[in-house]
Amino acid sequence: GGGFAIISRLNDEPRIYDFFCNSPNLGSTPIDVDSIDFSEVRILFEDMEDYEYVGRGSTAVPGNPAGLDKILKDYGTLSLDTVLHPAIDLARNGFHISAHQADLIRLSQFVLSYTPSCRALFDLNGTLLKEGDLLRISKLADTFEILASKGMQTFYQGDIADILIKDHAECGGLVTKLDLANYQVVVREPLSLHYRGQYDVFANSYPSIGGEIILDGLRISHDVDSLDNIVKTMCELQNAAKEKFYFRAKQSNSRCSNNANLSSGKIVGNTTHISAIDQFGLSIGITVTS
Repeated sequence: GGGFAIISRLNDEPRIYDFFCNSPNLGSTPIDVDSIDFSEVRILFEDMEDYEYVGRGSTAVPGNPAGLDKILKDYGTLSLDTVLHPAIDLARNGFHISAHQADLIRLSQFVLSYTPSCRALFDLNGTLLKEGDLLRISKLADTFEILASKGMQTFYQGDIADILIKDHAECGGLVTKLDLANYQVVVREPLSLHYRGQYDVFANSYPSIGGEIILDGLRISHDVDSLDNIVKTMCELQNAAKEKFYFRAKQSNSRCSNNANLSSGKIVGNTTHISAIDQFGLSIGITVTS
């Protein structure tokens, strides 16, 4: 996956770290479409079904390893080995599936059973993992241990890169050696808005459009007279944006159930956002997606 982060030290100007995914297939020969590992699978919601695409041909060039590593080098105080240790421990020794995770596994069952290796993790003997079951991902622990000992660059130009490229070349993927070697994190200035004469608001800049939408909402609410009305105005803007998203999703996928309640708000995405600030005034807002 990939993502974005906005980071600032106390009294410093914030910076945007853009480590979103790149499109693959740089420097390759013409594509034989029939050989691409690319399939459609169903996602089962309570009141509708949707479709996603899986397989090596559906994957982009990952940005998360490079982005998180650069942020750690630029702002972190711990070593990569120390940072990865808790994740290695969880992947190696396992963790118990929560109710929310069990629901996500149910929704994504056709994705998680697409390959034998995935079925071995999530769909044991035809039975999906459920709440309370123990999940161990030993190969992920192995990968993290390689990164901890050899550095994150091995993901793009090293042992892990070689394995990934070989798998894509032999099994219908599109990611090439050049894709990985050329991947770079982009650092840029954020968009900004001086709000109500007392707040400086910073948001993600182009090519992402989310930051501009947020700042537009604040501009619209600038003259609203009370906090309650500001919250009400922002909620109305959010609902309008949400309705537009549902309409676009329905229009772009004619196979979506005609009876689906697209305004129900029941969307399961692959995006995680975390905001944090430490005792020294270092702050970060980071959004990553798989």
